[in-house]
Amino acid sequence: MKFYRNITMNNLKKFFVFISLTIGLVGSAFSQFDPTGVTSAIVAQAGTELVVDRLYYSPNKFYYLTFQADGNLVVYKAGTTRQVIWAAASNGGTRAFVQTDGNVVVYRGEVVPRNAVWASNTGTPHLQEQARLYINNDGSLYLFGNKQWSSPADPRRPPESCEVARRFPVCVLPHSSARFTSFVLACTVDDARRQAAAGGAAFGECQ
Repeated sequence: MKFYRNITMNNLKKFFVFISLTIGLVGSAFSQFDPTGVTSAIVAQAGTELVVDRLYYSPNKFYYLTFQADGNLVVYKAGTTRQVIWAAASNGGTRAFVQTDGNVVVYRGEVVPRNAVWASNTGTPHLQEQARLYINNDGSLYLFGNKQWSSPADPRRPPESCEVARRFPVCVLPHSSARFTSFVLACTVDDARRQAAAGGAAFGECQ
């Protein structure tokens, strides 16, 4: 299409990364939790199914968990590069649950034990209505229940003093007629500039 004639394939990929990020943030990043002083956010409670492609954000908005359409359960660092912090390697899964037995499970097809692609292996014979899956400000997941489980934290997580991410404007595809203003999440201006540069964007709003 003429609209994209001056866009390289590399920049086109970056364009779609920004589109995906922007849609996700508008859809859910600021809708559920007040991040002030909060270090964990509930993703799901016992008996809840995770919604495919929904972004479940940490309170500081630096990380999110998503159950992807390809079946993989993944924690990403929010930003232009979508750095993977942890993944269940559950590709092929079609449904994901925090079960009432305290187990987090990804299934392929019918919800029966033999179809489990991945599990936290925290289930017990007893009902665990109090079971909760959280995402933390350090990028880790934490399952609270009779048996507990957690995923690794981001070793390069933001400093403790940065409790809430700020939105900084960036210009995507700055040298193209298809340019548009989006934003990145960062603690500082320097961090925002680094994220913008890594994604091939220019810091600041498009002119």
